[in-house]
Order: sequence, then C-alpha cells, then structure tokens
Amino acid sequence: MRHFIHRMCNGLRRNRRGFTLACVLLTLVIYLPLVLWLSIWIGLAAKTRLRAIMTAMAVVVGWCVLPLLLVGPFLAIDPTRDNAAGLLYLLSPLVAPAVNEFGFHEALKAAPWVVVLVNFSAYALILFAIRNHCLANADRFLRR
Repeated sequence: MRHFIHRMCNGLRRNRRGFTLACVLLTLVIYLPLVLWLSIWIGLAAKTRLRAIMTAMAVVVGWCVLPLLLVGPFLAIDPTRDNAAGLLYLLSPLVAPAVNEFGFHEALKAAPWVVVLVNFSAYALILFAIRNHCLANADRFLRR
C-alpha cells in the first residue's frame, strides 16, 4: 500500500509538470492569436487608428477584468471552497494562466485537465469564429 501511494504521488508531480507545460503552450497558441484577431477585427471596423487602438485595448482589458469583477462579489473570493462556482472565474482569460502559475490547479479537485481543456477549447472556438469573420468580411471592412 505504501509503495502504491508513493508511486501515485510521484505520478502527480510529473503530471503537474505536464499540466504546467500544457497550460503554457495552450496559452501561447490560443490567447495570443485571439487577441491578435480581435484587435484586427476592431481595427478593420474602426474609422481611425487611434480609435482602433483605444477600443482594442478597452475590449481586451474589459474581457479580462469584467468577469472577475462581476463574478467575484457573488462568489467567495477563495475559489477552493466551491468548485462549481469557482469555474465561473474561467470566463476571464486571466484565470487559466494564473491557476497554472500560482499552483491553484489543486483547487480544481474534480479534473484539472478537463477544466483547462474545456476552457481553452471554448476560447479556441471564439478565436476561429473571429478569424473566419474577419477573413470572410475583409472586402467589406476594407471598403473594396
């Protein structure tokens, strides 16, 4: 029994490294292009460069901060208390990298891999929807 527990603990340590690496790679592969394509969409729709820059910054900051501000007062600040309610924090793109960086993935007791993959899958769908919208309507946006 002791040997089994020791093997399980070593497996969890290795699993944590894999979890950290997967989160970092998914953050780079999903979030950076998402911000890029969202900014392109806003830039194509805006009349001036200054308005495009300010609107893109406001949208990205709002998307990151507003879910935390809206969800936070209704939930306990400690996401480890209620796993189902704590998942609402994942509406902000800031939470998945923070969970990875600060080691809060133990708070996702059920299955941290499933939660992270569902979160990044949802953002990947948003990324591809925005990308396809920009590419499909590029002529209209460029007034050609």
